Amino acid sequence: MSKIKKILALVLIAVSISTSTLASAETVNSITVQDYSYIESMQAVQGVGNYLGETELRGFPQNDKYKIYYSGNSQSYSVKTDDFTVDHTKQVIWYYKGVKHVNTVQECYAFFIDTTVYRDYYGQSNNFLSETWFTNTFGQIFEDWQNYISFTDEATRIVEKYLNYKEGIVYTDRYSLADLDLDLSEYYDNSDNNNIDGIY
Repeated sequence: MSKIKKILALVLIAVSISTSTLASAETVNSITVQDYSYIESMQAVQGVGNYLGETELRGFPQNDKYKIYYSGNSQSYSVKTDDFTVDHTKQVIWYYKGVKHVNTVQECYAFFIDTTVYRDYYGQSNNFLSETWFTNTFGQIFEDWQNYISFTDEATRIVEKYLNYKEGIVYTDRYSLADLDLDLSEYYDNSDNNNIDGIY
């Protein structure tokens, strides 16, 4: 593989990494880069209640809605999250084919995750189990669940970066390639573009 192809491959890898979710972000060379500068000012406290033995992290974006707990170190860790603004025991009344059903929020969340048992129980077909059907049927409850699921992915990244910072692990940011000012002139022969590897 030529040098120019290797460089292009590295740049494409950096561009292809998904950078969605909940931390604040900035755009660098058209690439969205998450801002994790708050990691250094986060606090870690001992978990209580159901999270006794876990470590709770504080000071991340949306900490007013979600909680993050972890155990372990940078080599091996587990992450738990909680949406403490939602009452999981609250009863939800919903209808299917005109029939009234009552479930707790927690049971509805289980339904969203795995529809197999509920589909058989309520006689639903796969045609009905679409995002549109869930949104129309459960409204805000389904939206809250979607937001929570998105946050659980972000929570894992937050814990990873916090543990690396706490343990003094220095690594090259995977987005740093976006800031490289590459001088590729030595690989180009402007007199004959037909002999140059690349995209035109």
